[in-house]
Parts: sequence; C-alpha cells; structure tokens
Amino acid sequence: MANGYYYRWGDQELIVVPVDDTTVVEIGDFIIKVSAGDTADDSTLTTGYGAPADYMVDGGDAAANRELGADQLLGIAMSAHLSGAENDNIIVATAGVFELIQQTAAAIELGAEIEIYADATGCSNQLIVAGSTSPIGHCVELKAATGTGVMVKLIPQLFNQSSD
Repeated sequence: MANGYYYRWGDQELIVVPVDDTTVVEIGDFIIKVSAGDTADDSTLTTGYGAPADYMVDGGDAAANRELGADQLLGIAMSAHLSGAENDNIIVATAGVFELIQQTAAAIELGAEIEIYADATGCSNQLIVAGSTSPIGHCVELKAATGTGVMVKLIPQLFNQSSD
C-alpha cells in the first residue's frame, strides 16, 4: 500500500523509534518492536529497533502471527523511511483514532475488538480484521457491511503490559 495518513482524532502519544538503514517504512504501517527471534528472519534487523509488521518472523499460522503482531506492536508509523536514508528514526503514534483498512468489507459493531490481519505466512503492514484473540484496538464508530474503512482506537499491548 502507498503511504496513507490514517490518523483521524485523539491524543497520538508520539514516540521516536530507530529503524535499520535498510528497513522500508510507509506512513500507516503497523510498527513492531524487533525481538531476538526476528533477527533470524532478516540479518539486517537490530533487536529493539522498529520494523513494519511484515518483517516479523512467521509464527507458523495466522493466529500465531496475529498474536505476535499484537504482542510486539509499538504503534502506527507517522513518518516514512526509505532504504539507505540518512535519518534512521521514524515517528510512531502509540495512541489515537485511526481509519484503518479492513481486509474484506463486513459490518463491525461499536466497541468490537480489532486485530492486525495475518495469514499463515505473516502479518499485514496495514490491514485489520475484527477479532478478540489478539486485539490492537477497538472500533469506535459503527461500521456498515459495505466499505473497508474502520475507525479504530489504537491500544498497543506492548505499552499496556503490567510488570507483575
């Protein structure tokens, strides 16, 4: 998908996230925190840096990929990064309401939980589906069965985990 500015309203809570110089990021991409396991998939990745969700190591099936994506989600890219760019930081929104693109048109109720779309090989960088197993946010505006734009309040789990 091309760079898309999906932010609509609410507090963004922006953070600065480092990315490797070979990482390509588009505005609107789901940004995950690279874990030690992800570096096995791409030797250019640095643990603790950010990368689009499709850079993540395949968890084995769609459900596992959605769970990994939700667990490692930092937020949504508000700036782009080209391979070889001099500045290796991007701006990421960790909160706010975004008009995200649903994989297929379907009705979604107000308050329904939303997940990153994933298949058996990995996560999408910008697509979502309704689902409550590995949520990244909630639908904040009733969505009809037609069209694919869904208003979602982003709630990255990485920032909501307790330190018990």
